[in-house]
Amino acid sequence: MSARTEEQHLAQAISPVRERSDDVRLALLLTYITIGWMTIEGAASLLLGCASKSLLLEAFGIDSVIELFSAAVLLWRLRVEASGAASTGRAKEVERRASRYVYSQANYRHA
Repeated sequence: MSARTEEQHLAQAISPVRERSDDVRLALLLTYITIGWMTIEGAASLLLGCASKSLLLEAFGIDSVIELFSAAVLLWRLRVEASGAASTGRAKEVERRASRYVYSQANYRHA
């Protein structure tokens, strides 16, 4: 195999890894933005709902807190992958646990 062919194979092998890394970084950024927004949304809803004695606003704030939990689980899962130190087995285990946490929280929410 020529050096040029080896470089092409190496570039093709690295490209998906680099794309995945970029995707994970973007997902982390969006998750941080989401957590910030939900924190403001939840706090405002709970405070204003309490001040105005609006059950609907308070329920919306509680819903935001539940969504905040899901976002925190997603953040944990993405940070494990972004660290690069986790093995494939560890990453899969974190994915399973994150899915279980969010699934159980979703079932609780709709019960």
